[in-house]
Amino acid sequence: MLPDVRIGNWVKPSFEDIHVKIIGKEGDDYLLDKTLKMRTTNANGIIEDKGIDRLTAVNLEGISITEDILKYFGFLKQENEDPIYWYYAKKVIPHGFKSLFYVTEKISQYKMGGIYKMENLKLERACDDIRFFHQLQNCFYMESGIELF
Repeated sequence: MLPDVRIGNWVKPSFEDIHVKIIGKEGDDYLLDKTLKMRTTNANGIIEDKGIDRLTAVNLEGISITEDILKYFGFLKQENEDPIYWYYAKKVIPHGFKSLFYVTEKISQYKMGGIYKMENLKLERACDDIRFFHQLQNCFYMESGIELF
């Protein structure tokens, strides 16, 4: 279960390794940006494809952050010799410049990271304990006021 999930987050169903975007909420169900196909067997023993366009929170999992995930969502790695990876989003925040970076120690292999922001030439930590992509999204949204991904 993902307690900090919101509309606009990218997550994955617990039963399939694909990424889906949450586009709405109805009761306990989260509405998905596309219909998933799931092979099921009906009461008569006939196998059929069932379309799924909503899931409850217990059927959602976070997307682990990897270099490939960051590249897919438009992040660029800042190359350096530090024991730390620095990533920044290619998209520009339209209402003013604010630098936001995803930072993780190389030794952690992306299992834990944080978000830093640069304001008035001062680097400050914005969010800690980032383990999944939707947490990174939520922090960027909180800091920028817009959905970047």
